[in-house]
Amino acid sequence: MGKQHRTINGKMLDMDKLALQHEETVAVGNMNINARGDELGPGGQILRTKAQRMQALHELHTMVPESGDVPTSNASEDERALKKQALLDQQEEQRKSVEEEEQRLRAESSKKDDSNLPKGGLASAIAKTQNSNVKVKKL
Repeated sequence: MGKQHRTINGKMLDMDKLALQHEETVAVGNMNINARGDELGPGGQILRTKAQRMQALHELHTMVPESGDVPTSNASEDERALKKQALLDQQEEQRKSVEEEEQRLRAESSKKDDSNLPKGGLASAIAKTQNSNVKVKKL
């Protein structure tokens, strides 16, 4: 006996019993199934049962990869470790080249003359804070 529901008129209704009584009834909609979930063909003939439909669905969505080789040794772990180390080395080289470029740019900017710097006011104050080696004329 399934879960009992009380209707608005006070009658008791067993939904599980009702579903079992009408499981052969064609369901409303465009899926061509009955109330049990069996796939129906022309004339209401059962083509595939619900269990067969679910099995086909589970075969379609599997967690096991079907293409490619399955690794059988720890060689793939060694390869992954080598690739990871190569990537780390590459990142370190990139970091060093960026640092060298920054140092080169700093050296170039310190060699620039002061003729292009703004004179007086807020612009000169900002330029002084950005370039610490700017010469200030004393009055």
